Amino acid sequence: MTILEKQQQEKAKLIKVLSETGMKDIIDIDALQKMQDNIAEISGISIVAVDAKGTPITKETSFTSFCKLRRTIDECRSNCFFSDAYGGLKAAMKNTPYIYKCPAGLVDCAVPINIYGIYLGAILMGQVRCETKSIKGLENVKNFTLEDINEAKTSALYDEYKKTKIVKLERLKLVANMFHLIIDEMIEKKVEELYRKRIEQERDDLKSEVKKMAARQNISKTSIKYNNQSIDLRNRFLTNIMNSLGNLSIIEGAYKTNEMTCLFSKMLQYNFGTHANFVSLEKELDNVKNYLRIQQICSANKFDYELKYSCSLKNKFIPYFSIYIFAENSILHGFDKIDYKGKLKISIFEDEKDYFVQIEDNGSGMDPKKFKAFFKKDVDSINTNDYELSIQSFRKRIISLFGKGYDIKIQSKYEEGFRTLIKIPLAIEGIKVNG
Repeated sequence: MTILEKQQQEKAKLIKVLSETGMKDIIDIDALQKMQDNIAEISGISIVAVDAKGTPITKETSFTSFCKLRRTIDECRSNCFFSDAYGGLKAAMKNTPYIYKCPAGLVDCAVPINIYGIYLGAILMGQVRCETKSIKGLENVKNFTLEDINEAKTSALYDEYKKTKIVKLERLKLVANMFHLIIDEMIEKKVEELYRKRIEQERDDLKSEVKKMAARQNISKTSIKYNNQSIDLRNRFLTNIMNSLGNLSIIEGAYKTNEMTCLFSKMLQYNFGTHANFVSLEKELDNVKNYLRIQQICSANKFDYELKYSCSLKNKFIPYFSIYIFAENSILHGFDKIDYKGKLKISIFEDEKDYFVQIEDNGSGMDPKKFKAFFKKDVDSINTNDYELSIQSFRKRIISLFGKGYDIKIQSKYEEGFRTLIKIPLAIEGIKVNG
């Protein structure tokens, strides 16, 4: 559909809506009345405009005394109304001026007010006599009516009939065609004006909606800003509380409590201060070391740990809390039931395009049946406890970031511990990082 066709379609919809409320919203009635009066005076032709229901929208101009008298007679009135309606309908169907003979023998014409296929009304004109020879081919509406009036009424009507004007048929056609062109131009001009106003209104509505959306977005941004500020305040509050507890423990001589408090304070800072998907490997390892030291203090050094990696890798990026989850697994689930000293080793190495984080322990491990249920191939499978949920959640996160080829690998043997391998691309593009 071309732009022009689309505009015409939109205008047709507009006309249809307006036509339901009345033609007065589409046509300048005052201008039409003046034009009607001037043409009627010059041509001697009776004229009136009606809407689609046949209701006059202008005052009758040069209405003949003959037609006025006929419409006072019950037997004639209905036929006159039928004739007007019939002429208007035929003109609307043909979309061109329609000239015909009325039941009384006068010549009438209906000019359709029809635009974009929608019938809005008609200009009814005529009430004249024409030369008999020129009107032989015109349709006679009398063929569809039946009149039975007495001689007295017939005589009075005949006297008025003789007073009606005789007009050449060509003049009637000329006036009808002129009216048709002028009416079409008037309506087209009005439709263009209404269409332009509608487009302007839609544009203004759109601007208003954009402003509202912008305002809502600003409110949302402000809310996020205040929420972030609130988080920062909570972070500082908790950190300050932990520092106060640490100072109090020193005063009381509880040095291990002081150490744990300081370590936990650092973990809080890492937790609350990370607002991105990635952190530096060095920062992630510092958080893990803080956690492991806290657990060593709590378990009276029930385990040792070892970190082995090249300094060239410390500035590489890693999804935050990647290593912590699996270190926690070794402490809480690997070393909880053993009667020997646990060992946790975190090794980091690289190849041409990826680097690897391997977390292994000598804990109790897991028997094959339980391990199969624990480490499901389907990352969307239902989890039964918080730890399984955290593992599955991490798997989903790393797959969504790098693809299925970067799913973690976990091995476990009963009484031999766990071994987890995390693979991370050396080069990560378009990331938001902390630290």
